[in-house]
Amino acid sequence: MIDQLMCKKAFLLSKELVWAPLVLFLTWLLLTYSYFHGYSMGINQDNTYMYLPLFSLASRVFNAGEYPYWASSLLGGLPLYNSPQFTLDYPFYLLHLNIWSTAEEAIRATQYVVLFHYLILLINSYILMRALSLAPLAAYVGAIIGAFSANITDYMGMMTLIAPYSWLPLVIGSFVFMMHRERRIIGCFLCILSMAMLVLSAPSLPFIHCCFIGGVLVFCYSIICLWRKSYRELWAFALAIGVAGICSFAILSPYLISELTSLSGFIRWVGEAPPLIGHDRIPFHLFLLGQLSFLDLLQVVFPAGRRFLIGNPYLGMPVIMVALLALLQIKKQPIHIVWVVLAIWGLLSSLGANAGMAYFNYHIPFVNLMREPVRHLYVFGFCMSILAALGVDLLITSYRQRSRELLTKYYRLASLVVVAFLITSLYLLKAETSSLIIVLSSLALVSLIVFTLSSGILRGATLLIFTVILLVNTILPYPLKKEPIAQGDYYTAWNLKSHKILQELSRLEDIKDYRVIFEDQTHSQKWSMNASYYEIRTFNVYFNPLPYKQFTQMYYHGYQYANWRELLGAKYAVCEQCSDWIKGNFILLRELEGYKIYKNDRALPRLNVINQLYGQYSKEAEFYIKINNGYDFRQEIFAQDTNFKTLQAHLGGQKIQASASCRLENKLITYNKIQLISNCERNEILLFNEYYSDDWQVRINGKAIETYEVNLNQLAIPLSPGSAIVEIEYRPRVFANLRLFSQIMASVLSLCAAIYFWFRIKVIFNKERTHES
Repeated sequence: MIDQLMCKKAFLLSKELVWAPLVLFLTWLLLTYSYFHGYSMGINQDNTYMYLPLFSLASRVFNAGEYPYWASSLLGGLPLYNSPQFTLDYPFYLLHLNIWSTAEEAIRATQYVVLFHYLILLINSYILMRALSLAPLAAYVGAIIGAFSANITDYMGMMTLIAPYSWLPLVIGSFVFMMHRERRIIGCFLCILSMAMLVLSAPSLPFIHCCFIGGVLVFCYSIICLWRKSYRELWAFALAIGVAGICSFAILSPYLISELTSLSGFIRWVGEAPPLIGHDRIPFHLFLLGQLSFLDLLQVVFPAGRRFLIGNPYLGMPVIMVALLALLQIKKQPIHIVWVVLAIWGLLSSLGANAGMAYFNYHIPFVNLMREPVRHLYVFGFCMSILAALGVDLLITSYRQRSRELLTKYYRLASLVVVAFLITSLYLLKAETSSLIIVLSSLALVSLIVFTLSSGILRGATLLIFTVILLVNTILPYPLKKEPIAQGDYYTAWNLKSHKILQELSRLEDIKDYRVIFEDQTHSQKWSMNASYYEIRTFNVYFNPLPYKQFTQMYYHGYQYANWRELLGAKYAVCEQCSDWIKGNFILLRELEGYKIYKNDRALPRLNVINQLYGQYSKEAEFYIKINNGYDFRQEIFAQDTNFKTLQAHLGGQKIQASASCRLENKLITYNKIQLISNCERNEILLFNEYYSDDWQVRINGKAIETYEVNLNQLAIPLSPGSAIVEIEYRPRVFANLRLFSQIMASVLSLCAAIYFWFRIKVIFNKERTHES
């Protein structure tokens, strides 16, 4: 008897730890195999010109042994550590590997990163279904629908969407685990792990959806516990949620705090409307971008070929039929009402103002940051995958128990489905929908009715047929997009031409000491992003959101005032149809691929020694007027009125007519740090032509010194007579210290998890030995 029990447990364990992952892996491989042979899912414009250049830069910095706090090549030095688009510490972007070096390699790396996250999504969806105590077959069906439905495949190639969404099911699954006493500690560890991975991959819209779904689930479970007077269970659940939340925040604190504190200074573009500054609310009319119409809801059942702004409502008739079956289980397990409510909310929210939900969602914190209602189709699809898995589980239970109790209730439900099916078919025949989908849906309906009427082998066969039809009908209309890599943005004629020109620019001896202007009416932002592959410093950037003050100073005002871009180091310019300003101030250097390369020797270098103050300013507008009038910015600086007297006292209070006396010798130049030796005869000022920030730390002979903001956004470093070692380092102290704390916290929790699971396995093993004896 004990041997039989041991064999049964071993079989169940192997089914969960061996067979289930193997089946999921083979399913993933079957559906994604073609993408390993010349096809891509990461060739969209945002990847090519926004994420990949930054990932390439971050990878180079990591491989050089540093942390990519900022991108020196973009917008005068763009901070990356506080970006709301992604975090650089997410391990599965593989930035520590040397696979992102060039633009072409980065495109291939994107392919594998996206494919890998589809596998993560499939596995995590399966774990969620098993956390709901569903049979393995039902969990498998729910995982396939959750990972490969039309809405998810429409996110294909968007790394910063598919990566966080791949962890969302595990977060919700961990909440479900924590509702059970014997699984509470496991759920707590899984919650910390999955929440950390979700936020690290992209702390933006998927995180909002996760918090919303999790918040509704926790609220409903609390109401159920109060209704049942299960106060002890509620307290234990709340304690587990609290511990997981505190630990998750401790691990994520460097990223969340830096992003939230910097958000007030960001500018966000929201389509054809004035950009938003800081915490400005999205105008209500922009909150309706891409909303569905009621007619579009017919595509939930059958595909009609229309493309939406993002996402797709299609699920198919078989999914709807089996999801309706889950309603029969709500009396036994009231918590499942959450999935019904959220599915309805997600579908109605995608209609925006057409269903009136936009007026409600516009006042929900964080949810009102999503300006495209169609994004809420994710919540609809996610919850429908759970309901479909619950329906399949009910069919499996009915088959195993040879139960006929389902029959009467289902006939009433089936009649409603048949009516909806006929009405929808009439519409879709006009819309020239694929007849194969109608046939499959009809077969699914027939097989489900036969299942309720039959018994024995026929009943089992119809259950299997229905399951296969359900999966085929879900995946067939909207398979993963197959686009040849050669048709991507990288291989366009203009892009290949730009990389050739940038390679030539990178060979210039002093290119890293100056900045480059790109004048191209269509592609100026893309030029700057491509330039980051070659570490060429530019004024523009293709990114959203951006630091507002830095954007206006480094890019917007640069085209309005004379001398401003030269002061910022614009020695080179690349243009096809060149403006009169470039022709009048720059000298033609050469022409390449139809573009002209110009040079301006008046530009201020990255490092320059100055011993004269030209004047002072109190407001930004005052500075622009003075710089527009012109002065010798290579010999003199403008100081803020708060710093003017300090710098004047350092220079001796008088203008010195002689040129600066300091000699500079570069000792070390890395991505975040410059170390040089200065040798001065008198007090001077070292002008550092990078965008001013408190994150710049300066030490002279190992001692930290105060720096001053001059020329609106440059660093002034006081130098004293004699020889000295000057170290200039970009290092955000708060973020760096919190990151160290986060790593320590993660290590401690990993150790605790290892110890817990070790003792858990040991206890189980000892129990088995006791039974044997």
